[in-house]
Amino acid sequence: MKTEKLIEQLELYSNAITGFVIVQSLGFAFTLGTNTAFACLAFSERFLNLGLAAHFAVSCIVACVALEFLSRSIGRLSSENQALLRKLFIGKMVAVVLFIVVPIAVLLVYGAGDTTLRACAAATR
Repeated sequence: MKTEKLIEQLELYSNAITGFVIVQSLGFAFTLGTNTAFACLAFSERFLNLGLAAHFAVSCIVACVALEFLSRSIGRLSSENQALLRKLFIGKMVAVVLFIVVPIAVLLVYGAGDTTLRACAAATR
């Protein structure tokens, strides 16, 4: 495989990883906001709440490690524009972290509190 083609494939993989994390976060937020039963379950069940937060944290770590690996791999294959390449991948990692922080914060802030339980009980009546 030619070097240019390999670099193109690695860049495609990095875009897919970033896109997956963003779509996963937006999908979760959309479902949480539009499905009252799911929101009540996610907020009121302590272990589900913590499990979802842990899932998003692990997804963030794995995505950032994969992006770092891809960045270094592309850097070894191409000596051109190293500074720009580094900034591009740092931007992708920042996007991953920002999109993952939102669901984690929502889950941990609103989860398993008395107010949440009362709101869920009132919503399901």
